[in-house]
Amino acid sequence: QQKLIDTINQGHYKVDLPESVEVSEEANGIPACLVCHKQGAEVPNTVLRSNLKPAVYKQTILEDNFHICMNPGCSVAYYTTQRKQLIDKTDLKRELYYKEGSVRQIICYCNNVDRQQIEDTVRNYDIIDWEGTMERYSNKVQEKCEILNPTGLCCRELFAEVVAEVLV
Repeated sequence: QQKLIDTINQGHYKVDLPESVEVSEEANGIPACLVCHKQGAEVPNTVLRSNLKPAVYKQTILEDNFHICMNPGCSVAYYTTQRKQLIDKTDLKRELYYKEGSVRQIICYCNNVDRQQIEDTVRNYDIIDWEGTMERYSNKVQEKCEILNPTGLCCRELFAEVVAEVLV
């Protein structure tokens, strides 16, 4: 969990919460999750169309500013405080890699590559770069993180972390 927080903090999103600490809605200007009360992260609304199940997307009021709940133990994926919209992790087309109970830890949502595939590629083919790994699993490598990744972040730093863990 700390590795995930460190990876997220390298970008423009900031999270750093021990499990026992609750955060007020005003911390760092980012509202806390309405369910677990942990600080979330800003997320571009562009991710909603590609990540929500169609029926949920149709019911979602997109004028609100959405945040993603980064607490692995919380079932909330996205939330807003304007209209108190809550989107559960089961309302997503694909799992959030860091949420408890996820079967497949997708690292690159753009190319649908998971942790296991990255580990296998490093171990069995000595491929340690992002491009080589993505080309192994995708005919047409994409980079549309702000749309396809549920966090709106690029996966390259998380990818590098997985490779580093395998190489140790």
